[in-house]
Amino acid sequence: MLKTPKRLAAGAGAALLAATGLTLGVSASADAATCYGGAETFKKPDNAKYAPTSGWYKTTNRCNDINIQVAREGLSKGRNVKVCFQNGGCQSAYKLAKANEWTVIATDVKDGTTFRFQFESAKGAAGKWAA
Repeated sequence: MLKTPKRLAAGAGAALLAATGLTLGVSASADAATCYGGAETFKKPDNAKYAPTSGWYKTTNRCNDINIQVAREGLSKGRNVKVCFQNGGCQSAYKLAKANEWTVIATDVKDGTTFRFQFESAKGAAGKWAA
């Protein structure tokens, strides 16, 4: 069963409410707060390719997407990141995760999916993830 991405559902809901003169600000913010409120930290040491360096992260029912926030520590632009799934390879392209901003790396991911982040740079990284 495929879930509707929250931002798609929120956008459709916002358009419907706008047509009736109402607003969606509180519930869209609540969705993001629920997802990011369960965020966990990660740390990738220098010369490691993946975070976590061993094992896997697992998606939850709090978010439809896999999100990352890379800490600013020594960064000017951010880090190029992609998701690798335990049961089926990696995404084909990296996405730029800007420093101190939430970035969606993979969308509409099934609950309970195991994954890890692959970084293009060998330089260490730290931050938060939510899925």
